[in-house]
Amino acid sequence: MRNLLFSSCFLMACNTAFSPANAGITDPPSSSFTVSGSLSLFSDYRFRGLSRSNNHPAVQGTVTVAHKSGFYVGAWSSNLAGWGKMGDSKMELDVFGGYRHTLGAFTMDGGAIGYIYPAGGGGTKNNYFEIYGSASALVGPFTGKLGFNVAPPQHALGRYDPVSLSKHGDHSNVYAYGETDFAIPRTAAALHGHIGHTSGDAGFGPNFASLSPTGGYWDWKIGADYTFVKHVKVGVWWSDTNIDNKKFKSMWSSTDKGLGRNGSIAGSAAIFSLTLLL
Repeated sequence: MRNLLFSSCFLMACNTAFSPANAGITDPPSSSFTVSGSLSLFSDYRFRGLSRSNNHPAVQGTVTVAHKSGFYVGAWSSNLAGWGKMGDSKMELDVFGGYRHTLGAFTMDGGAIGYIYPAGGGGTKNNYFEIYGSASALVGPFTGKLGFNVAPPQHALGRYDPVSLSKHGDHSNVYAYGETDFAIPRTAAALHGHIGHTSGDAGFGPNFASLSPTGGYWDWKIGADYTFVKHVKVGVWWSDTNIDNKKFKSMWSSTDKGLGRNGSIAGSAAIFSLTLLL
């Protein structure tokens, strides 16, 4: 998912309710389901601070179907390049489902998300899943959010020796983050901030798949967006990590997986986006 991280699946989606057409003078019952979605063009696909499009543009789309009970399911997808191809797959497909409940100004959200890399050279070896949860609060124009994503021990996150390809067990990963949003009053503009920490074992799984190639690290980003005529949003972000670029690049040659061909995939970067809200 997300973010830009799994959170981008929801921050850039709009809710569009579907209901039967009016029949005569009788008001139809409202639908129990809502469908939301978006189609976006990003100048770079950054997942927890690391580029999965090798610093190249990415086209991303998402759709979510939610029931009035609070349960929802959805899918998100993006093109990939360089190291982000995770077994030479050119596409990432995330499927998710969970439950969200709002009580007053507070919202709790939790579920599971699967990261799938179809048609990749590693088959299903690079697919993995996470359990996620978050709590957010709305105070006037401010929204604050704390969340986590936990990947239990699984094959895709196991550490492999790059020479002998011998495996050193299945590993887990934990991502904890905080976010804040400020909706500028009487405008269609908003400001955003995000900071997260990845905790996991350094190294690579099969076909260079990894959530923490250098071990634990911090990532952060700040940004702003503006919505035109309710359905078109433009945004600008600044993303960075505390990963040492020399250490990162020393883990493999610049010709492998495209790393280094277009600058550091872990360093600071300005990111631009154009989103069509469906």
